[in-house]
Amino acid sequence: MVTIDINNVLGKVYGIKALPFPKAPAFDKGAAPAKAFPVAPNIPVNSKSKKGTSLYRQNALGAWVFLPAKLGSYDLPNPLIMISGEKSIVETDVVDVGTVFEKVFTKPYDITIICTLLNNNGTWPEDDIIQMAKLYKEGDLYTLSCALTDIFLQPKDNFLLTRIDLPDMQGVEDAQVIQLQGRSNIDFILELK
Repeated sequence: MVTIDINNVLGKVYGIKALPFPKAPAFDKGAAPAKAFPVAPNIPVNSKSKKGTSLYRQNALGAWVFLPAKLGSYDLPNPLIMISGEKSIVETDVVDVGTVFEKVFTKPYDITIICTLLNNNGTWPEDDIIQMAKLYKEGDLYTLSCALTDIFLQPKDNFLLTRIDLPDMQGVEDAQVIQLQGRSNIDFILELK
């Protein structure tokens, strides 16, 4: 059985984060070794968000994924989703008074999806790479379904796919990281009078 740690794969691609300690902790040499870790808790498989989207799903290796995502009808493998928003604000300097701020509008959200493609037999995930390339080539406007994005985006036709990146895997043969980038979409209704 192949064991793959997604954190190690992403660490190779995006760089390793340092320990959250200012220095290595000091250990008492006379202390007993740590006890065995408890069995992993049961994942509440039927847990759903307030909008009804599933909070958990199993990946190809059988591990539970928190906040699974779907792009169109394709289940994204091991997704990490980042959303950033920005408001367009006009600043006007008034002499001897200060600055006046006017909110003009809210810009579309920038959305980045990082997927780690893995095969359960330890080989290169070529079929998944082909599927991701097909998603990128065939469509522009998709429905992105995820409990996190449901909070910010409209329910359907909410993601405009603009870019795909396949970073160097530094010799990792059985995984591929794919980064999808896009913007949120809002449907407008044009009324002619």
